[in-house]
Amino acid sequence: MNNYKKSFLLLISLLVVFLMIPQQVEGCTHSMSEYITEHDLLPTDITFVLSNVGYDPFLEKYFYVTADMYKEDEPPGPPEIDTVLADMFIKDEDELKDYRPMTDKEVNLKEWQEFIGVDLFKEDISLVIYSTPLSTLKSLSHSLQQHSKSVDEIPGSYNKFLRYIYNNNLFSVLEYIIYAKKCEPIATYQPPRWGEEQNKNPRDPKKIKQLIEQGFEQYKTTEDDFLKLRYGYQIVRLANYSDKYEACINYYNQLIGNLNVNSVYRYHALRHKTGALLKSGQTAKYLLLTSLIFDQCPQLMNRARKDFFVPRPEEWKGTLKQTNSDHRKATLWLLRAIETAPRINLKTLKKLYQLEPNSSRLEFLLLFQLNTIEKELLTSEFFFATDQPNQSAVEYIKDLNTFVTDVDTSRVRRPEVWYLTAGYLNILLHKFDKANNYLQQAEKVAGDELIEKQIDLLYNLSALVQTEVVSSKLENDVVSSLTWLNSLEERYNHTMVYRSILILLAQKYFEEGKVAKGYCLIDRTGYSNLAREFLVDYCSHNDLKNIISFLEKPNKNRFEKFITTDLNYSLDYMYYANGSKYLNEGKFEQALKNLKESTINSKNSIHTSFKTNYYDSQTGLYDYSDGGFKAYNKYSFTKEVYQLRKKAQENPDQAGRYYYQIANGYFHSPDWWYYYGGNDILMYSKDNPKYPFYVEEIMNKVRDFDSWYSVYNPTRTIAWKYYDKAMRKTEDKELAAKCCFLAAAAQTEFSGYDSFEPQKKNREYYYRMLNEKYSDTKFYQEVIKECTTLNEFLNN
Repeated sequence: MNNYKKSFLLLISLLVVFLMIPQQVEGCTHSMSEYITEHDLLPTDITFVLSNVGYDPFLEKYFYVTADMYKEDEPPGPPEIDTVLADMFIKDEDELKDYRPMTDKEVNLKEWQEFIGVDLFKEDISLVIYSTPLSTLKSLSHSLQQHSKSVDEIPGSYNKFLRYIYNNNLFSVLEYIIYAKKCEPIATYQPPRWGEEQNKNPRDPKKIKQLIEQGFEQYKTTEDDFLKLRYGYQIVRLANYSDKYEACINYYNQLIGNLNVNSVYRYHALRHKTGALLKSGQTAKYLLLTSLIFDQCPQLMNRARKDFFVPRPEEWKGTLKQTNSDHRKATLWLLRAIETAPRINLKTLKKLYQLEPNSSRLEFLLLFQLNTIEKELLTSEFFFATDQPNQSAVEYIKDLNTFVTDVDTSRVRRPEVWYLTAGYLNILLHKFDKANNYLQQAEKVAGDELIEKQIDLLYNLSALVQTEVVSSKLENDVVSSLTWLNSLEERYNHTMVYRSILILLAQKYFEEGKVAKGYCLIDRTGYSNLAREFLVDYCSHNDLKNIISFLEKPNKNRFEKFITTDLNYSLDYMYYANGSKYLNEGKFEQALKNLKESTINSKNSIHTSFKTNYYDSQTGLYDYSDGGFKAYNKYSFTKEVYQLRKKAQENPDQAGRYYYQIANGYFHSPDWWYYYGGNDILMYSKDNPKYPFYVEEIMNKVRDFDSWYSVYNPTRTIAWKYYDKAMRKTEDKELAAKCCFLAAAAQTEFSGYDSFEPQKKNREYYYRMLNEKYSDTKFYQEVIKECTTLNEFLNN
């Protein structure tokens, strides 16, 4: 009933909105749906500190990463790590930096191979465990018990694992694999989705009970703890899937709890126990054991993180009371911090410092919170706002800075991480002397290249923020940081930091009026659409000439070489953009000179017709000629317009016909814009507070351009003007009548282009003129029959 009411109210609202829309004179067209595709010009992430400064190899999957490094269906960071360690304190992190984890299947096969103790192909083990039918395994078991066949006669004798089992009389191993095969359909069963055919549910309570009883019997008879643990895992899983939660918990404690076996299946079973605890209302125990899995089993770490949740305050207190271990409590607070991201929460950081100040995980969480503050509160406006920065942002930065600077660095694992963090926070607070003091302290104790390079980067950031004019020395210092950042593997937030420095430096040059350097830096960010927008929205002909001169400059210094290398838009494009600007200004001779220098023209074309107009006055669509329109690139289009204008000047008596042809060319292809035709200009709001160009002159110029663009494109404004001009110049009354009608048609919305309405010469103006001045023409008599909208307008 509520949904019905909502739908009814929505319908009424839409009706009211429709009735409020002023009615306008419509051209002879079918209404087209209007849509605007929004593009992100720039990720909102502005960050200057690498997330892996607080490196912990088992937590890297939770580092902040550059936004476009991963597809939407891929989780940020690497998959789960398979090595099982008792705690998270890594003595030799270098050994794990390039480590990439194994799948659950690979871990299982590895454990089986280690258990057997013989170098067998994993493919043979995999075939038996995952692919061999239950019937084949039962037949082998019978043969093994009877010793009735030679090894070459047994089923699957080609498989080395089966031959090994047979030759070594490993009946207990075979019996477990058969048991696991029986349990598999129950464990892997998925209820049918909507619309799928119903299949039989194998989770029959009697069958599960029988399997549990069988598992207990075989658990008792086997002597090997490896197999005991796996029997225990199967039994615990069966109990959980049959909703026997108390039994599930007891089975884990009874069958697995006291086994001393290092296996990932201990933790798989423990996850089933935690699920049973949660379903039976024991939230505190559930959370504590989930944190244990997160802490001790990297293979299941990410699954444990997803299992974790932040409970109600009283339940959280109860969870912490479940353990006296500082390490366990620290793990719970760490999970809470990760779970509540991107919410800024310094309490978790403070708790971790109290509990485990010498932990690598504390460093991770410090950078995690720092990157969170950057991500949530920093924009490219931060260092350029005319007003004070967002006060909530400043308060968070102050709070973190107070905590970081109060830390006893003798208790933490790497003091340099805390010093450089304090240095960075003081840069954000514009306390540059304090920032430099902290960075100097970090320098003295820095223990690796990453930290040293990060410190250099922060020195350069401090200098950039303070300076009004970027000196050649600062350029040389900054290019060292940029070169280093650009050389890093594309992991974590490396690319984000690189781009943030480029954008900040570009803003400095824009303030200085050095457009060429600023443009090159924006292009080097890799955001090709942002660079293209800047060329179109901002750059004048003089700006483009300066960029061309800068790109062609001989004997560039190190900084200049860096920012002009690997640009998305080269000299070729500068000439193309400049020529396009001249074309839109109607300066065809200058347009031709620039477009001739660009090879882009040969790669991009659009189809149009100059001599004939193919507008169908009855349908409002194009009536294409046989074979379609002729293809023109921007240079050949401009050349055609230039020649037609020249002919009009040289032959005044025929000027009307030449102007009519120019109008046709624009009418059929109004998008002859800066790029390749089509709606290439990206629509976005300059009022967005995270837009990168916080330089007043640029902002104003961009807004002026948008106002101009909204009037002239994507409409047929140029076509309308030339039809009007042709109508007044020609002495051919039939052609004049046609141009009069097409001047009105050019103003209508169709084929995806906006309508527009000049103040004096709107559609009504031309319809009246057509009736009053050209009603005796053949064209008028034909169009009045075809265009019902025109006919109705004139009659009313």
